[in-house]
Amino acid sequence: MLNAIELTSGGSSTVHIYTQTIHRTTQLTTITTQLTTRTIQLTTIISQLTTRTTQLTTRTTQLTRKTKLTTRTTQLTTRTTKLTTRTTKLTTRTTKLTTRTKQLTTRTTQLTTFLKGQLISSVERWNE
Repeated sequence: MLNAIELTSGGSSTVHIYTQTIHRTTQLTTITTQLTTRTIQLTTIISQLTTRTTQLTTRTTQLTRKTKLTTRTTQLTTRTTKLTTRTTKLTTRTTKLTTRTKQLTTRTTQLTTFLKGQLISSVERWNE
């Protein structure tokens, strides 16, 4: 058969090596194609993960802003509570001062009436 395609008996080794080379090249090409396909799949997965990471980062930023707003609201609530307490104390103090002022006004009126009476008595005694 080798003579039919004009090969010498020593040429069969060359054909065998050539056939093995083609076979191995085909195997390597198949493996390379599989690896390329897998690389494309992994690149797609990485891209999806990157997109999801960006979404999560955005959400984290939004939550951080909400947390800061919540913290600020809490601070303002605390401040409002302190101001309310202070206002209540001042109102109580004002009420006490108003009561004391009324007492002093009443006492002043009583003293004025008493002194008028004393003055009139003194004038009347003087005129006698």
